[in-house]
Amino acid sequence: MSELDILRAADRPATAWKNGGGVTREVAVYPSGASFETFDWRISIASVGSAGPFSRLPGIERLLAVLEGRLCLQVADQAAVVLSPESLPHALCGDVPTSATLPAGPVTDLNVMTRRGRFRSALARYAHEKTSTIQTGGATTVLIALEAFGLETPGATQILGPLDAVMFTGPTAVRLSPRSASVTYYRVALTEI
Repeated sequence: MSELDILRAADRPATAWKNGGGVTREVAVYPSGASFETFDWRISIASVGSAGPFSRLPGIERLLAVLEGRLCLQVADQAAVVLSPESLPHALCGDVPTSATLPAGPVTDLNVMTRRGRFRSALARYAHEKTSTIQTGGATTVLIALEAFGLETPGATQILGPLDAVMFTGPTAVRLSPRSASVTYYRVALTEI
């Protein structure tokens, strides 16, 4: 069998934030090689070390999921929201003033950003206790592992480690096999508008 193109967590360079509050590691971006100013969509994982304001991102829609820790979000004049690994992903508009505090120390989070009017995204967390087959849709689909599991497609097989990712363009049958208690991952769907 051939190998899948895995986006390994260990291969992602860290980019320090301008405010010194954390670092970001890019998982995938479209178009390939696009800058922060020119991407249509971008998936990243951030390590947040201190409280502070979010960067303003005019024209960008965001989905945010906490992978480790607790993040208290303050969006404009809305009531504060506390996010944890058990929380559903939270939608944010990059145009709206947003800040965060860390009530329990450092946080690791997953960010999906899309340029308004070009792409839309969906983000959901899944856990399967047994080997199962999923079908990716017609859109671009990215799976981000939260623990190690086996992944097999017609003609390819691989093991994903924690925070490794794999990207599919178009419909594909994907077989997921647990390496420990379950297969746990985030699934990102990106659809061109």
